[in-house]
Amino acid sequence: FLALNAHWAYGFWQQRDPTPGTDANEFKKEIEDRFEYVEKFFSRGTSLPGWKTDMGKYYMILGKPNSIERFESKAGLYPAQVWYYHGDPTLGLPTYFNITFFRPNNTTEWKFYNPSMDGPAALLIKQAPVDETNFEGIYEKIKELAPELAMPSMTMIPNEIAPGFQQQESDDLLNPSGGPAGAGVQQPGQDVQRYPLDRTLIVETD
Repeated sequence: FLALNAHWAYGFWQQRDPTPGTDANEFKKEIEDRFEYVEKFFSRGTSLPGWKTDMGKYYMILGKPNSIERFESKAGLYPAQVWYYHGDPTLGLPTYFNITFFRPNNTTEWKFYNPSMDGPAALLIKQAPVDETNFEGIYEKIKELAPELAMPSMTMIPNEIAPGFQQQESDDLLNPSGGPAGAGVQQPGQDVQRYPLDRTLIVETD
């Protein structure tokens, strides 16, 4: 069994080697570097190993963000971070998209923020009841508190929001079945999936 497993692993990395015939496998090195990074930095504030945290899983899948905006001490808002990426359209991804993480109720663990499932009201520290269906009102409130967070609170695709605050393309990014075959970024916590970035890197989740 161990020999078979080692044979499978060898083939897995060889198929993804961008420079076959050389001693180095840059893809394998990149994934190993990502794993080392997430274990070092994303296991803080949680009992989980770094690669099992939401931040760790997305870092393993997408790599280092092109840029990060931090909203960790904004009055009226739970701590949040927005990671920005350049996507590859040939993989069914938008040319530019963002992924947001937050610490709901000021917990120590960073959680993935889904604009459709969580909703922008989840980012607000509520001093009074809030109409969570009033997306325009909540958007304006977040814009008042942290202008750069307002758009990511509504969508993963910058400037996608249209009248009625619909974000279909952002939803498709999270749901590959809504777009080209195999495209999209699957959410952590689902079964083993195929991720288009990283050339079918397989990530095990619970």
